Amino acid sequence: MSEWKEIRLRQLIQEIGDGGTPSTTDQSNFGNGIPWVVVDDIKPEIWTTKDQLTEKGFKSCSAKKWPVNSIILSTGATIGEVGIAKVELCTKQGITGIIPNEFANNLFLRYWFEQNKIQLIRYAQGTTFKEIRPRTLGNLRIKVPRPFTPESVLEQQKIAAILAKVDDAIQAVRNTIEKAERLKKALMQNLLTGKLKADGTWRRDDEFYEDEKFGKVPVGWSIKKLGNVLSCCQYGLSKSMNESGKYPIFRMNNIENGRMVSSPMVYVDLGDDEFEKYKVNKGDILFNRTNSIDLVGKVGIFDLADDYVFASYLIRLTINENNNPFYINYSLNYYDGQKKIKSKVTPSVSQANINASNLKSIRIPVPNEKPEQDKIVELINKMENKIEMKNKKIQKLERLKKALMQNLLTGKVRVKV
Repeated sequence: MSEWKEIRLRQLIQEIGDGGTPSTTDQSNFGNGIPWVVVDDIKPEIWTTKDQLTEKGFKSCSAKKWPVNSIILSTGATIGEVGIAKVELCTKQGITGIIPNEFANNLFLRYWFEQNKIQLIRYAQGTTFKEIRPRTLGNLRIKVPRPFTPESVLEQQKIAAILAKVDDAIQAVRNTIEKAERLKKALMQNLLTGKLKADGTWRRDDEFYEDEKFGKVPVGWSIKKLGNVLSCCQYGLSKSMNESGKYPIFRMNNIENGRMVSSPMVYVDLGDDEFEKYKVNKGDILFNRTNSIDLVGKVGIFDLADDYVFASYLIRLTINENNNPFYINYSLNYYDGQKKIKSKVTPSVSQANINASNLKSIRIPVPNEKPEQDKIVELINKMENKIEMKNKKIQKLERLKKALMQNLLTGKVRVKV
């Protein structure tokens, strides 16, 4: 097999062009008509779009129709999102359409754009609005096997097919995760309201009593104020944070899917006494008390190794020994718990907030016996562990894909034609 050679990207392109945007104040420009791609519509395969242009809207702007199998690449404010059109469509300004010529495989080029996203960003021009123009795009250098031959296209096609198989495997796992997430949501809904017992059987109607405000509550459960299950409710540390320091400090963006995560981190320097006062202990729940209305109420439990402290806009909730902190954390993260939290939020012009007093007044249904809480936590944890295993599988597949792209898209490893 002959060697790979570096050529200009334009030598693999039949046609390239930017999109167009009609007047957004004239609603008659939008409606049933031509699919109109914005950045959020760009997927590996583009079948549908959020908006469509009417014939009037299409003719009123510089948008162009791109046929099936065109490459669609974001080149404006967001650079490097790439997909292949699976229907005839047009694009918004800042989103480029590309029709490869007979010497290029469109899927191969899509993967090349995906791998070279940083290069695209580097060549973007402009002061307030960065974009990579079609001419600049065409001048980029790309390595391909045996350029301008049928064998080149065949090798590109085989490379793309290998990468597509990995993508298919990743998507298959993502589909199982989505299904597991739906099952987890249903499980939490039924376990945390007591409809489903921890032994897997359903409660009968005569196993509930009526609460004035909450309706049906399982016998053996109570509606408790959050303050009554706490041994500590504490505001965090107000201290200058740096990229390095003695102790990592949790902020709002360290709360992810009901857990505290160790990335991204900033650091603070503290004396021993101050560290002991703000040290986060296993089972502590951290609550985001101030930010936008969407972010106030984010809750995460700490279950990591090493030493951490927490910032002033978080509240530490330490659960008393009569209750399982993971159960309380699930209750606060569950839809009903979040709804109750939002009802206590005080809005303001710049940001919303909730203070410790209002937080402690939130009422949640809790099994009176801790062993029942423990069993509920065990069931939800099992489902979370399954999801975590699937996420690790995706990470492994993504590392494989990255390694394959580095080797196959540069000719370091060849495929037989």
